[in-house]
Amino acid sequence: MNSKRARIIVLTGPESTGKTTLCRMLAEHYKEPWVPEFAREYLHERDGIYSESDLREMAKGHLQSIYDYWPKADKFLFVDTDLWNYVVWANFKYGRVDPFIDGSAKLHPASYYLLCGLDPLWEEDPLREN
Repeated sequence: MNSKRARIIVLTGPESTGKTTLCRMLAEHYKEPWVPEFAREYLHERDGIYSESDLREMAKGHLQSIYDYWPKADKFLFVDTDLWNYVVWANFKYGRVDPFIDGSAKLHPASYYLLCGLDPLWEEDPLREN
């Protein structure tokens, strides 16, 4: 394990574009860890109900998950979304972004971003808003 060399690769994009599936598959292929989307579990535990302040808590939890998994990575750490998703989410939903989320997104960029497109069929999910 050499987390100083491990590259963080974030899979990002709109809802229902296969980010989680691809993240898991890449991690399995390269035999490296991956970080699940923290917001999914957070929202699942709360039946999808959240407030603006919850976005900050989700962002903190997601960032902590990255820190927890990173020492386990050798070459790559695959991450299902990152703090930029929270920036977009907050801006879209509330028209503003919590300074912690905005600042953390700028301070913790990934090594690479894989943008998942809109080709897969959209799947209904009770935790999705759009």
